[in-house]
Amino acid sequence: LKGRKIQWDTQELWGGSGRFSAGAFKRGLYVGFPVDARYGWNLANPQHQKLLDAVDAMFKPVVTLNAPECTCWSTSATTRDPEEKEAERQSQRPTLQWLTDRTLRQVKEQRGTLTENPTTSDLWTASPVAKCETQGLRRRRCCQCAHGARDPVDKAPIRKQTDWLTNLGLKKTARPCPGHKVPHGQLQGTCPKS
Repeated sequence: LKGRKIQWDTQELWGGSGRFSAGAFKRGLYVGFPVDARYGWNLANPQHQKLLDAVDAMFKPVVTLNAPECTCWSTSATTRDPEEKEAERQSQRPTLQWLTDRTLRQVKEQRGTLTENPTTSDLWTASPVAKCETQGLRRRRCCQCAHGARDPVDKAPIRKQTDWLTNLGLKKTARPCPGHKVPHGQLQGTCPKS
């Protein structure tokens, strides 16, 4: 494909199941391969980062979606051993610096970028990603219940406030809780499949 004028509409990094990629593909978009450990990618590996940067330069996705792991950055990590948590954060900093550099490059090239994490995540304030907010990107908030998130067992709406660091408007995505006649469910641990 080298030398051909092909541009992807989107690509996702830290893609998990790749559900976003599959949905975009089903809607007729040109979708780059999802990047995640499930597909053999290690985003902490500098060689993999170099390959992904080359792919990004070749196909220049119009919008890139990033959903870095939030485990050691979330408020639920307060019960962990502080030294263990800090060691894990330190191990992730080089990867998050790579994400920050890549994000700022995409903004400079006038391409869209979204990075997702829980609203209360320390990723926004205590990681290299925090630099992005000083470079023209802004955080947009969304409550997942506004998009139909529900507990699979009792069907209670799940608020789960999520922020998107982006240079896009997100008029239909950044939505607050619409209000419910029942209390929100608690999202803790894992949910059994329904």
